[in-house]
Amino acid sequence: MTGDSRFVQYYSDPLVREKIQYQRKCRYHEDPQARAEQLARVKARRAKKEPTEPKKRAVNHRRVFEIDGFSVIMVSLGDAAKQVSLSKKGFRTLDDEGVIPVNRLTDRLGRRWYPSDFVEWLVPLLCDQGKKREPRWLLRERVEQAWKTSTATKIGDLRG
Repeated sequence: MTGDSRFVQYYSDPLVREKIQYQRKCRYHEDPQARAEQLARVKARRAKKEPTEPKKRAVNHRRVFEIDGFSVIMVSLGDAAKQVSLSKKGFRTLDDEGVIPVNRLTDRLGRRWYPSDFVEWLVPLLCDQGKKREPRWLLRERVEQAWKTSTATKIGDLRG
């Protein structure tokens, strides 16, 4: 440490570093000329950088999946949650707890996809949840009863 520069010596000690940073903050806020110089340096540094394009995000629109020769229109978890008037987290929780029957595919990125007619079938069962807040066990029983007589696409039936 004896051969290090004064700059390295100052910044190797946390107390000295805090003292220097505090002095810089005070000078920035109290001296308008120092503030203008600092802002000019930052602006010049940013001007040197090449502008980057914003990342293009993939949107999960409806997709058609081929399951054993059958074409099935699938909806992402977010779109399914919108249709049944729940948040994505709420819909995912209902799915994880088994309130919603397991009728989904998962792609290689771990995204959940549901058949569109299955989601349409869920709408009347789950849309009232925001107002009434049935207990989960009662909602599960009601959904299970409706699922037994449902004509919605059942992925297990397509694969079996």
